Amino acid sequence: MKHIKKLIIWGVSLPLFASANTPDNSLPLTSSHAADIIKSLYTEGVGYTIPAREAQLIRRVGGDPVYGEITFSALQTLLDDLQLSKHDVFYDLGCGVGQTCIQVALVTPAKAVGIELSKTRLNLAKEATDKVKKIYGYDICPNLEWRQEDISKTNLSGATVIFLCSTCFSNELMQKLVNRFSTLPQSLKIISLRQLAANNFFTLIKTYNLPMTWNNDTPVYVYQSKTATPLDKKVKP
Repeated sequence: MKHIKKLIIWGVSLPLFASANTPDNSLPLTSSHAADIIKSLYTEGVGYTIPAREAQLIRRVGGDPVYGEITFSALQTLLDDLQLSKHDVFYDLGCGVGQTCIQVALVTPAKAVGIELSKTRLNLAKEATDKVKKIYGYDICPNLEWRQEDISKTNLSGATVIFLCSTCFSNELMQKLVNRFSTLPQSLKIISLRQLAANNFFTLIKTYNLPMTWNNDTPVYVYQSKTATPLDKKVKP
């Protein structure tokens, strides 16, 4: 039960219902509350510039250091459809400064794992995570994990949803990822901004047109492994 604070005026004790303005530290949050928090965590253009050595490393593995993100509203559209539960593990491969994973951790009970090769961007993600607790009192760390790793080689154990902001991924990298995904034992959904190469493991189940930081009408493709539950028939937790 939340405590009711009191205001003393001329010896008379009056209740102040502080609970209306004081967070109770419970998660998940409403999308509007989460949007306000995330907006306060990042300044415009943060993460766009990284050291040349980090950019070179990203290019070497088939990625692209050019930066862009899915918007809050676009990701929320996907999450509303996915209806993630506490049993889900959401991977963002190439998580940048971490906004996507932090949104998942704030508005769903799922675990979010962000994989990023740029140390600069990953440090910004970690700083934002710390601010969520220090400023707002929400401890999202138990449901959040950051790794500085090559996305084509990272451990994907437990993944139920994998998100790829893959607009600038090379064809070779996309093929490596599909090969990796096909070996995962559990049912899996892949959300990608590029269509997957033809394969025998995943079926395209839905296409969205959603806003990104560089375009207001970007195609987003949702695939599922052939043993997965269809997205629009998944039972809410």
